[in-house]
Amino acid sequence: SAQTPVYSTLPDASLMEPVAGWSHVRMARRTDQHIIMVNEGPDGKGFLVCNDCGAAVPGDDEKALHDVRRPYPGAKTRCMHRNHTNVNLGYDFVTDMLVLEIPLDDPALDAGRDHPMTWLQRAAQSLAEALRMTVSKELDIEYTELVSGYRIRQQGKGACVDIYLYDSLSSGAGYALRLADDLPGLLTSAQSLLAGCTCDSACYNCLKHYRNQYVHAMLDRHAALVLLAWAETGRIAPPLSLAKQKAKLAPLQNILAAAGCTITCDDASGSLRIERVGRAIRLLIYPWMNRTPQKMAGILALPDALFKYAKPYALESILNALR
Repeated sequence: SAQTPVYSTLPDASLMEPVAGWSHVRMARRTDQHIIMVNEGPDGKGFLVCNDCGAAVPGDDEKALHDVRRPYPGAKTRCMHRNHTNVNLGYDFVTDMLVLEIPLDDPALDAGRDHPMTWLQRAAQSLAEALRMTVSKELDIEYTELVSGYRIRQQGKGACVDIYLYDSLSSGAGYALRLADDLPGLLTSAQSLLAGCTCDSACYNCLKHYRNQYVHAMLDRHAALVLLAWAETGRIAPPLSLAKQKAKLAPLQNILAAAGCTITCDDASGSLRIERVGRAIRLLIYPWMNRTPQKMAGILALPDALFKYAKPYALESILNALR
């Protein structure tokens, strides 16, 4: 399948419009935008294509191409495919687009630089899917008639998230541009969709469905809600209470106990104290969207998402700090 659609247009500040009731969102209607669709092949290895006969295989293994015959009937000789090229497949087309710009200009926010597993990618992907589903219901159209995506742009010390929607057909029916007239209501409906489920991350009652299987692993309705809260009022996640931090650590407690660790609450610092064989650290679990706290002696600060998506990494970090 194709990777995330790519477009290269940078926003023109003079064409950006504010969105009523959403203090950190601006929108732009863009006509005749060039969209690039690229398929990089399995594991990003592209495709081997014979320049003489057109035979092609996914990947970059030359041996796989040897067993492929000419891709047309009537050939009397066998092509040995010695003249081949490794390429990505793709095409571009022109369509109308609606773009939402969400600047992350607060120094307390993690703009995707503090940790390799950024919350921003999950949040942006989930919000794009939520908007696409909401619009499909509101306009009573097929899900496939609109395409949504996101782009993260580094901007100074912060970042900008662009969420875009466009008609799937070149010079389509104009659905994307029509959305601008009721964008505040659509954002509120998307917020209700994300908040109205009880699942841990995403499920078939909220964000998942057959046609977005390729992004199921990226979907997290909670991350999208955090991004929407920022977009609406500029709210960032408050520090986690000791009770919530302990609940985040709960899946690892048995393993830590087996490794000889004892866990207590340090009310004075608002963190968890973990001790092992005479060594002790204070573990501070903080909201994923917030910038990593400044390093302090004896304190290990980890984002709460590690205890959900990367438990082995979180465990390794704790045990290494106790050595």
